[in-house]
Amino acid sequence: MAKVAPTSNGVSPFALKAASFFLFSGLLFFPFAIAVSNFFFALLMIVAFIQPNIFQKGWHLCWHKYRNITLAVLIYFLLTIIGTLWSTDHTEAFRLITKGIYWLLVPIIIGITAYLGHQTLTKAYIAVSIGLFLHLIVCTLQYFSLFTLQQNTIGGTSALDPTGFLGHLSFGFIYGIWIGALLIQASITTNKWKYLFYALSGYAFISTFLTQGRSGYLITLAIVALVFWKKYLEKISFKHMMVLLSIVTTTFTLFLTLNQAGKNKLHKTVNEIQSFYHGDFKEANIRLKIWRVTLDIWQGSPWLGIGTGSFRQAFENKVKSPQYAKYHMQSQTYDHAHNEFLFDLVRWGPMGLLIYFYLIFSWIKTGIQGQWKERPMSAYLITGSGLAVLINSFSDSTMTALTTIIFAIIALAFGMSQADHKQST
Repeated sequence: MAKVAPTSNGVSPFALKAASFFLFSGLLFFPFAIAVSNFFFALLMIVAFIQPNIFQKGWHLCWHKYRNITLAVLIYFLLTIIGTLWSTDHTEAFRLITKGIYWLLVPIIIGITAYLGHQTLTKAYIAVSIGLFLHLIVCTLQYFSLFTLQQNTIGGTSALDPTGFLGHLSFGFIYGIWIGALLIQASITTNKWKYLFYALSGYAFISTFLTQGRSGYLITLAIVALVFWKKYLEKISFKHMMVLLSIVTTTFTLFLTLNQAGKNKLHKTVNEIQSFYHGDFKEANIRLKIWRVTLDIWQGSPWLGIGTGSFRQAFENKVKSPQYAKYHMQSQTYDHAHNEFLFDLVRWGPMGLLIYFYLIFSWIKTGIQGQWKERPMSAYLITGSGLAVLINSFSDSTMTALTTIIFAIIALAFGMSQADHKQST
């Protein structure tokens, strides 16, 4: 780790070294054990509050350079707290509120970077990339049945769905963002290292489509399209365009050839949607049934919603009614609506839905309006993480799904951290 010069701003050089070490360690372990990463992130937060200038510096940059998105996050978190006033389960409400603590990583990471310089971001990118690459190797071994995990410990992970320690709900979200970052880095690298970045992005892209995470497919494709729109299409030649189309065609051919489980999952999804449309609720997609019940719950409290933390109890009470017997629910207990838009609507009414729209709009707009030519990695990380959250929100309650939202928060923080630093090349 680089030597930290004594500062005149009240921040201990040792504290900055410790904070950066905890950050890098949390990023390295992230794909393998979120609990271990959270331990390091907790230590990072402790250091930041022992040395409050770190947090204050980061907060100053957040407020003055990224006020819209900062304000949106604050309003959303405030609504989460206010929603406890009409909650029927204050224990669950408190649990949801505590998840908001991870947003503190944004000013903390920005503060650390402001003091230690752009090298900190480079080391952070290396740490998270090493972790994600090693985890991809695990997933490859899993695909060839050379490595196994208990499915009851990791949601949706097997040789037919090789998502390693992440599970299929998080895999495409995390690797989609990483793929975009690798493509951006390749575009700004002028030496032979760029071929490594292209190779890693291709490896991750193919691995994503060997899983069964349908939302992950959409996120990955959307992010790749975003990167090519902002960085490549303006300067790409016809020859290179044909090469690109060939690569995409080959990738999808491999997907259709090798991933029979993925094809079956997509075919099953189409049949489940059709079943729901035709009233065959027994064979209908479970998410569609959850969404229908969620809307029925909201109609009972259309203006203020049911409050923070009340969803599980309200869902259980609703599906016990005889009229829902036809739904053949696999479970009568769900913590969330598997759709962030509906989840916020049912908890806080139309105001909650509008505030979430404002948050996502501010997030993506901040990135799109970023300096794509001068600081492409910064602009991409903000836009790409926001885009991933938006797409994932249609099939999951993203803001309460720890693995995905923490990774999005970290990507956002890295993007915002380059506000006062020149883009490296």
